[in-house]
Amino acid sequence: MKLSAPKIAVLAAIAITILVVILFVPINSIRAKSQLNEGVTAFRDRRYDEAENYARKAMELDPNNEDAPRLLSAALHSQFRRNNPLPCYEDTKGDKGDDVKPDGNRKRAIEAIALYKKMIEKKPDDDDLYKAVFGLIDGLAENARQQAAKAAEYKANPSAAVDSKGQPLVCLTDPSKTADKIDWGKEADDWNKEADKWTNGEGGLKKWIIARAENTRVDPGKRAEAYLSLASRNQQCVKDVTDRHQGTVEKDGKQIIQYKKPEGEEDIKKYNDALACNEEGLQQVKQAIDLAETERAWGEMYKLRLQAVWLAEMGGNDERKKQYEDLANQALQKVGELHKQAANTASSSQQAQPPGK
Repeated sequence: MKLSAPKIAVLAAIAITILVVILFVPINSIRAKSQLNEGVTAFRDRRYDEAENYARKAMELDPNNEDAPRLLSAALHSQFRRNNPLPCYEDTKGDKGDDVKPDGNRKRAIEAIALYKKMIEKKPDDDDLYKAVFGLIDGLAENARQQAAKAAEYKANPSAAVDSKGQPLVCLTDPSKTADKIDWGKEADDWNKEADKWTNGEGGLKKWIIARAENTRVDPGKRAEAYLSLASRNQQCVKDVTDRHQGTVEKDGKQIIQYKKPEGEEDIKKYNDALACNEEGLQQVKQAIDLAETERAWGEMYKLRLQAVWLAEMGGNDERKKQYEDLANQALQKVGELHKQAANTASSSQQAQPPGK
């Protein structure tokens, strides 16, 4: 049967459309891989801004490509500077012209965190992804603290806070502010709040560690390490208080450390906060030991129980002090037992190896 010219044209158009649909995804996939190859080369050469652009292009071409977000997150991460609050503004053309724009330093970190978190949903046990998010969140908190310190400096000398073009020499919590409208005292407070957000807030470091510790899809040993990390933070919370209330007294011809009772409303509040930190830390170490009983975990238990002794002494609670002295000694004994077991295991392993190994 012969087909008319119009029908042939229609069928040809349909065939071309089908061919385009079939080939479109593979062609874009190939192009995406090409962009990724260029991006990897740029990344290895430490041209991170170029690597970022290549990765973004690859994601546009092939949204399903799993390597593109990884490259993008790594490129953004590599451009973030946690210890460099200056300059707040970057000159994209290098001529100090009108193109000067607010620095994207913190924005890069926040975007990288979001990308990493999407990846870790599929690979919850991935240490590199977990540590990458940890480092960036911690970096954002540290960066904010540095911004706060700079703003506090400028409160005493506002004229030193701007350059010759009138641009603030510190990033602002609200980039729309002009130099003559800035209250540097409030700016310092706002940056301290930002630092606290990244430390203790909903998307902060503490919440990130807790999520790792409570995630049953993560290896028990790694979850235990997360609990110990949280406990370590609580140890520091206690130390900040006990260090301020210790002194030395002479007893039996020796200088010994004594912990003094807190006085005043503020000191008493901090003491009660330290008690709460100690209780929380003890519970976190117990959870770590339940997951993986290790020498390190019992070492942390010893430290926290010893801090409980000091806090009891500060509070004048002799009964609790004696209780935790005994518990601390038990923990120290357990550390010794586990250390001996580890040494015996290592010795047996060496003896089991064939000669020459």
